[in-house]
Amino acid sequence: MSDIIREYLSLPSATRLDSPTQTRQWLDALLTGGLPVLGSVSDSIRSKLATAVLNDVAAASGSRQGDYLLNVRTNLRWDSNIRLSALRLLKELSRLPGGSAPLAKPEALRILLQQVDFPKQRVRRIPSNTASATSMSAPPNLSASNTAYTFGSIAKSLRRAVSRRGSQQADRRLSKDKDAPSSDSGGEDYDTGADPDWPITDMALRCLNNALFLNEDARLPFSSDEVGGGHIAVALLSRPQDTPADILFLGGRLLFFSTLFESPFNKTAVTTLNVVSILAICVDALVKALVEKAANPNAASSLLVASGSEAQLNMALSDLLKAYFNICLYYPRIVQAEAKQQQQQQQQQQQQQKNEASASSSKAQGESQAPVVGEAFDAELLGMLRPLVSVITMLSLPSTVPLMPPFTHAIAALLNYPLANVKQEIFGHQRASAGSPPAPTAPISSSSTQALQSAPAYISRLISFADLMLSRYMAAPLAHDDGRRLPEDVDAKAVKQKAGADGIDLEDTLEPLILLLRKTAAEDDSLRSTLASILLPADLDRGIALDRRLDVLGRMVRLMSSVTLARLARASGELLLSLCNGDAKQMTETIGYGPCAGFLMNTGLASALPSGSAATAGANGRTVDPITGEYEPTEEEKAMDEINRMTEEEKEAEAEKLFVLFDRMNKTGVVQVRHPMAEAQESGRFQELDEKAEKKERERAEREDEEVEREVEREMAAHKKRKEEARVRAQKLVQRSQGTEAAHEEAPKGGQAQNVS
Repeated sequence: MSDIIREYLSLPSATRLDSPTQTRQWLDALLTGGLPVLGSVSDSIRSKLATAVLNDVAAASGSRQGDYLLNVRTNLRWDSNIRLSALRLLKELSRLPGGSAPLAKPEALRILLQQVDFPKQRVRRIPSNTASATSMSAPPNLSASNTAYTFGSIAKSLRRAVSRRGSQQADRRLSKDKDAPSSDSGGEDYDTGADPDWPITDMALRCLNNALFLNEDARLPFSSDEVGGGHIAVALLSRPQDTPADILFLGGRLLFFSTLFESPFNKTAVTTLNVVSILAICVDALVKALVEKAANPNAASSLLVASGSEAQLNMALSDLLKAYFNICLYYPRIVQAEAKQQQQQQQQQQQQQKNEASASSSKAQGESQAPVVGEAFDAELLGMLRPLVSVITMLSLPSTVPLMPPFTHAIAALLNYPLANVKQEIFGHQRASAGSPPAPTAPISSSSTQALQSAPAYISRLISFADLMLSRYMAAPLAHDDGRRLPEDVDAKAVKQKAGADGIDLEDTLEPLILLLRKTAAEDDSLRSTLASILLPADLDRGIALDRRLDVLGRMVRLMSSVTLARLARASGELLLSLCNGDAKQMTETIGYGPCAGFLMNTGLASALPSGSAATAGANGRTVDPITGEYEPTEEEKAMDEINRMTEEEKEAEAEKLFVLFDRMNKTGVVQVRHPMAEAQESGRFQELDEKAEKKERERAEREDEEVEREVEREMAAHKKRKEEARVRAQKLVQRSQGTEAAHEEAPKGGQAQNVS
């Protein structure tokens, strides 16, 4: 295979372009070998090969004519099959060291972007009586537009095309809103432009994604106007119903790379390319496609539905939501920073004016020009709220892990929205849902189950996520001797092992969900009442402490005291505190001070003790223990207590075991404990044991002492043995070292051996 690479590189590019048949044979031979063959050559050879193939593709692909979105090319030197083989080889090289770096250069990124085609564009046919309409609403005249767009003008031409189509869509919306229907029979929409070559587009997008993934420094230049990669990504998403699922996935991934880390393209995408509306249309289309695919795996109502499985549609939706999270996180920051900078500049100008004019006039001018800097959220993002809620409510739950992408990405994005807008969305529109919420894994109470069933689909789905996830990873299969299940240890290794087997991190997955529930409870009284009726209902059975319950409430209470899941501990505590109106004292009275003590101490609220003026009564009138949060035991329950049912002999035997443990602790010298027997005898509060009990205790102590002595003797013998073995090994090493030095002295002194590569 190295001979083929050498032969390919030995010829000039013009010869390879003029010999397409031979070139394809070379490319196919290299593709047959795959990664093992390409990985066997040096990085420099891979770099030269990638550069040569890339330049050949650029020269063989001709140039674009007319509107950039119409996929019209001229002067093609290679057919689509050879170009596809070349791009497949570049995709393999883009995954390897040496082969990826050349593809990350700005000029290489432009060449790959030139291979991308777009969905056929839909324009409105111009009726004969409106022939003098503006050219903006007319289909492009390809014969008249004879300009070949260069690589450097991709961003500019795409902005012009997007603007033109935005105007066309606005015209169509205005015509639909008219009271009288139009009598124009020639005003229907039709597709124009060349058919997209999706296989070549797919390979080009994969090359770009691999290059951006392995070369972080290429991401910012890629999204700049000089390269135009972000513009290409947005344009690819313009017609999701007519775009394959894999193309949407790859375009969403490119948009994700283009919007990372407060990239300036975030502002360009929102203000110039209308990316929020485009993403909203894409998410709606993918949600509907997933619902249709779940009902009928063979559905093919559109190219999008027919092109991918549920897994492919899910991947596309997840990457689009990841890209949108970048936008809703960084775009408000950019706008806020620019407003702050503008305000500072205005203040500097005002200060200069103060030095030149009177103080009163300057002050009045300053008050009229000072901008108002809002919160880190922008109204431009509201168009995406409804699709995000649809992701939460309309998609069916996975059969394995309940909370996975795209749900996690939608939850992360919803955390950025003001709750007032979210509430208006979930109550103001009758949103379709994926059916009634699943029954709780362990009902909290009858009223809680009813509240869950009657709650809005958005609220009930969030609760179901928390319930199903906690029960999957924190359910304890072990049972007590009497058949009762015991609460699991949230810090047990098995918890993280189960999550690791599913490929998820519990804190990264669950923390945004619990924080979203906490945000919902903390910022709205009615929604807090709804959540409290589900998670902390008034008819709670307090026969056992809340932190020992086997439902979602019990697991959240136990999470508050977790050590290994510190972020979840904090988030769960804040959620429960919000459900108690943010009042720490009410929280301790409702849950019990014991389960809340760790969380309250970490948050500086440890002084919020339960009110001691009056005993708290449960739903059935029984008194609730303010420490444990469970009912105070009745006389019958006290009589059934395990200690009360023990005989005097059993109590004495347990006490003897405890005394022996105290003696052993004193003998170790680590801890000095006052013997309870001696202390009780000195205080006169203990009646001496009879001679039989004393003799029994002395015999037990003597046996323990003898066992300790034997254990010490065994340890000493083992230590001596290990010491002797170490001494013998040391002697052997010294002898071996001396023998090696003697052998080196006898060896002839010659030249050093040469390395063989």
